[in-house]
Amino acid sequence: RNDNLLPTELYSNNKEVDKRNWNGLRNLEGKVYRLESKDEVLFSHEYKSKLLKKFKLELYAHMPYLWACVEPIPPPPKLCAAQNELEKLKEEKTSLLEVEDYDALKKNKAKRDKLISNIELMEVEEEQKSVVSVDSIRTWLEKLQEEEEDISRRYASLDVCKEIAEEMFLKVQ
Repeated sequence: RNDNLLPTELYSNNKEVDKRNWNGLRNLEGKVYRLESKDEVLFSHEYKSKLLKKFKLELYAHMPYLWACVEPIPPPPKLCAAQNELEKLKEEKTSLLEVEDYDALKKNKAKRDKLISNIELMEVEEEQKSVVSVDSIRTWLEKLQEEEEDISRRYASLDVCKEIAEEMFLKVQ
């Protein structure tokens, strides 16, 4: 046969396969193209649960950005609202230009500039949140502890209210 196809070769370990592949790549002719990709995956709730259980991470299931390395993070509602408001201001700008209302255009521009600045800050903040680091975990744990303390205070307040109600009930009888 002379079809320029090489027969499939089987190897017993990955080192031999890698060596053969690299040798084959080096022998290829033509221009080299380097392609980069960023892959994103959406896991089902069931699959996430299995992974959490398998790696004993159930306690961390609600940790922000636990899945950030593989799943896209939806923008927060506040950022979405700001982006929508910016679009409305851009549409308003077009209308104001048509009617030549330059005073209103100045106000519109000031609002847009302020909104753009706020959006940029929110985007940077969101980008920083997506990085899982010792500091981000520490911050998350501190916030969680504060929330637990707040809940404890609320329950303590409820217990006091319950005691007062019981005392008042006993006095009435």
